[in-house]
Amino acid sequence: MAKGDVIRGDRNYYLISYELDTTINIARANKVLSLEPSFDLTVGYFPSGVERATVTITFPDNNTLKLDDKGSSPETVLYVLKLSQLGTYQIKYQGVATATFNNGVGAGSVKNENYSFYYIISVIENHLPLKKWSITDVINRTLALAEPLRKGECPRFKLNGMRADGTIITDDNKHEDEVVGQAARFDKILAPQFSFTKQTLRECLQEIGKVIHGEPRLSIQKDENGYFYEVSYDMYASQEESNLQFFPYTSKSAQHVIENYKEIHQSYSYFCSCLRNNFIPLLRVFTIELSRIKVEYCICAAKKRPFKRNAF
Repeated sequence: MAKGDVIRGDRNYYLISYELDTTINIARANKVLSLEPSFDLTVGYFPSGVERATVTITFPDNNTLKLDDKGSSPETVLYVLKLSQLGTYQIKYQGVATATFNNGVGAGSVKNENYSFYYIISVIENHLPLKKWSITDVINRTLALAEPLRKGECPRFKLNGMRADGTIITDDNKHEDEVVGQAARFDKILAPQFSFTKQTLRECLQEIGKVIHGEPRLSIQKDENGYFYEVSYDMYASQEESNLQFFPYTSKSAQHVIENYKEIHQSYSYFCSCLRNNFIPLLRVFTIELSRIKVEYCICAAKKRPFKRNAF
């Protein structure tokens, strides 16, 4: 049996923790004493054998099981115990051990000593880690804390795709008149840590929108409990195309902008073409004249006479 942390006191005892339904082996006293000879003996004496041993197991429901351990048995396992109850088990060893004196004068002398120590085993139920918060969880929590509610009142704000009872509408549980909304989509996105202090509800939703690349929108909807404000997000760079150009007044304005752009583009192209056609011949003249000046300068320098630059 595994040994836990030793706590010194009037008696030696060990604290161990196991999960529920774990099976452990109760070792014989001679095996335990050989591994941990820490019980109180006369100074200078160390355990060398077991004359008599009794192991008492106390269950969490206060039932007990007493086992007689014969120290001469070669087996190391006394009993196999399944920890099927939540709570604290106590396994107590007591009896008579043979102690041998190993220090100084009189080394080798043998005497019998009483011993008593026990294990305390805490059995706990294994729990899965808490669910990590998704973007849907953060938005729902933010909307729930947006304003104080009295007992029986329903929140006025609700995320798109949420029912009145707080469940998410998904493809598996939706009804005929329901549509899967953004809540199911955002529930698949793990949320980073947020910290909101003195921000308004819109600022909080905008901060969340930075993670999912969306802008929060508010619209009035109605369900079986009455009117409420539905929060949805306009996603950036979405594939949904706007039909604004087909509305009256805006369609003419859009067409006018397109025509002006074409005129400006043509004017710009014409300007660049004219500049290119006039600048290239001028650049060639500059290149020829500069070459001629350089040649005349070299000739004058060779004849050691002053150089006079001709105007061009």
